[in-house]
Amino acid sequence: MAVYDTECLDQVARTMEILKGKWTVQILCALLAGPVRLSQLRRIIPSASKKALTANLRSLEKSELISRQDLSDSVLHVRYEIADAAREPFAALVG
Repeated sequence: MAVYDTECLDQVARTMEILKGKWTVQILCALLAGPVRLSQLRRIIPSASKKALTANLRSLEKSELISRQDLSDSVLHVRYEIADAAREPFAALVG
């Protein structure tokens, strides 16, 4: 009987759970090119609604795959960037 590394299997399962979002892979691919604002992301992925993009961005931020940076104190300007820890592994996945 084969012995499986359950920790590895758990990590793969967690990764798949994160990446299953409809727009998650597209968002991460867009962020590989550099930081973007939500309005730019909406132009890059025009078929995704603002609500869907926002929900996916929040999920990715919670998973620490991306970071959110507030750019201004007076007006809400936010920029999203892929986290350093996620950049290399994700780039390798998408080739």
